[in-house]
Amino acid sequence: MFRPPEADEVSSEALLISALAVLQNEIDAANWATDAETLGTEINALPAAMLKILHVDNGVVSLRHNLHSLSIALDGAAVQTPGVVPDIQDKLTAALVRYYSLREASRDTVPGFVSTYHPGEDLAHAASRVQHVLASHGIIPIPVFRLGRETRDVIMEIAILAAAYGDQPAAILVPDHPALFEAAPSNEPMMSADDPELIKGYDTGPNLAHATLGSIISFGKTPIIGPARAQVPLIGTIANRLTLAYQIPQPSFDDKIAEIRAVAASIPGQTIPESGIVAIARMDLSPSQRRQAVYSTVMTGSAQAAMEVLARSSASLAPAIAVADLDFSLYVCKENLAELLERMKAAPRGQMPVLIDGVAGTGKSAFARYAAHAMGYQSKVYRYADLTSRWLSESEKAIDKMFADARRHNFAIVMDEVESMFADRETATHDYQKTLTNAFLTHLDSHDLPVFCSTNHKRDIDPAILRRFVFKLDFQALTPELAARAFTRFFSLPAPREVLHLEHLTPGDFDVVRKRANILGINDDPNWFVDALRDELSHKKSQSPRIGFVTH
Repeated sequence: MFRPPEADEVSSEALLISALAVLQNEIDAANWATDAETLGTEINALPAAMLKILHVDNGVVSLRHNLHSLSIALDGAAVQTPGVVPDIQDKLTAALVRYYSLREASRDTVPGFVSTYHPGEDLAHAASRVQHVLASHGIIPIPVFRLGRETRDVIMEIAILAAAYGDQPAAILVPDHPALFEAAPSNEPMMSADDPELIKGYDTGPNLAHATLGSIISFGKTPIIGPARAQVPLIGTIANRLTLAYQIPQPSFDDKIAEIRAVAASIPGQTIPESGIVAIARMDLSPSQRRQAVYSTVMTGSAQAAMEVLARSSASLAPAIAVADLDFSLYVCKENLAELLERMKAAPRGQMPVLIDGVAGTGKSAFARYAAHAMGYQSKVYRYADLTSRWLSESEKAIDKMFADARRHNFAIVMDEVESMFADRETATHDYQKTLTNAFLTHLDSHDLPVFCSTNHKRDIDPAILRRFVFKLDFQALTPELAARAFTRFFSLPAPREVLHLEHLTPGDFDVVRKRANILGINDDPNWFVDALRDELSHKKSQSPRIGFVTH
């Protein structure tokens, strides 16, 4: 902050020059000479928009933005024209459009806009996804790359762009510099009067660079977007001004196909069969894993061999399943699943655990993974053996690690057969069952990423855990009409009348029979398929209710 001794008697030009000289020297953000003549030349070389960098209030001058010594490059910058903005479904672009409207109506009172996104393991891919989303909705993405520069130089470039594009539907994207937004690890974090919030293990107090960035956000009025890992706290300067924690949408099945073909085309003289491309696209893989799957397929000549390599190298891989082909019409549930999923996608990030009950084969895990993907998350499946141990405290550690990994890698948790993990503590026979339930409850109450749990016996789950689930879905076996539809869908044959008399069939039964038929080379014998379905039903337990007392 700089207060000229006689502000009312100083000309506007002299005020700008002297304030800029003192403040620039004070924050040590650029190697400019501080004499009035040199600074006057620099100011004259700036675009007119840069004169917005200073804020004068009752003779007190503050620097709204830092400056870049190469700002003359903006003189020749062409103003981009945004395209037509369509109906907006994406949270980030919808928030930006509302912000532009508020900024135009009341520029002086509207706060700045800053958004972070979780980049996963591939900064470049995440940035390209964000840039594509912005551009496809008519918003001008302005990337600022670090390219080995010091943080202060990156901030100076952001300052210039923020001033130059302050009246445009644009957003500054900083794709390769998470440290600009994240708190720095520290053994002895320092308390700051400006940012008193302190997180153990991190220094959230601002340094000069972050303080300058905070000024740019507050006064620049050009939105700033950048990567920040979910498991690392934000620097206080950013956290106090954060508008949106954005979840990058997962690529669609068609997007994955196009991406895989592009990677394959980059390998000279090599091709991948269409079946291999589809197999890779249907896996729940990260961008780098998809690229590795392409390379492995080329080297081994087999997509299946590539999948086996990836399965060994990544515990987070879920089993192969054609989630792109999930058919909601084969789910029997009183809730409209398609509508519910759209609501969940549009809901703000927060606690939304889901319990899915139903007999085996109704597609509980498949729906959970499909829902996670639709909400923009990869998923990891956990089962009883992954989380339970008879050794003291090992089960609690496994639960702690599960939630910690989900936050660190930003994935949705999918848990199968939870009735065996979280049985009613009143009837539990082992101490580790009680401690497992307690540990799960502790984390579930504060976890803000999706959690999907499936069970065959909802009544056996601890009541305290049941109460925590926001949605409790019940999947039933197929009706006779849906069984006939499933017959045609899985076997590509008209359904015989006998299918209408087979009770308690599930989509899983049809899937098992189709796999058996593929191995045996059977594809056009409807009677064989009926007999095979009947055989599947013979292996199921009786559907009769449990014997016991009924109270009224």
